[in-house]
Amino acid sequence: MGMTMAIVIRPATISDSKTLSDLSRRTISDNYRSFLGDEGVDGFIGSGEIERFIVENVDRTSVIVVDELVVGYAATEGNMITLLMIDTDFHKQSYGSALLEHVENELFQTYAELTLESFEHNDVANRFYQKHGWSEERKFVNEEYQIDMVTLKKTRPNTKGKP
Repeated sequence: MGMTMAIVIRPATISDSKTLSDLSRRTISDNYRSFLGDEGVDGFIGSGEIERFIVENVDRTSVIVVDELVVGYAATEGNMITLLMIDTDFHKQSYGSALLEHVENELFQTYAELTLESFEHNDVANRFYQKHGWSEERKFVNEEYQIDMVTLKKTRPNTKGKP
């Protein structure tokens, strides 16, 4: 049965806010406890930070929609991917790869080098980025939350005939 999924990546709108908040809460709760702990995850989810981030960044956010269902999103600021998240129920189905590739292609039109920050102990995410050509640039501690972080970078692929 060759069922084809209709995948669309489009700009987020403010009407996506609740969907993106719910997706974020579920995904953070399911995937971040191993390195942030229950208290850290529950505190973050209850802080209102997710909702604030989504509203403040909606004009710099892309959503990936599969058969009319939002399964993930990515936010950027300048040459930085500030967040990339796929709904926990849709992990390991290539949607993260498709969204990352889309965002990279958009940003590489303007920037020669891209960066992102990840939790140092989020091994699943860090392996995902490394598989897609990102390399670790430095480790640091997020002072506000006292958590170990890592900066990853990726350089625009050399394309013949382009400056």
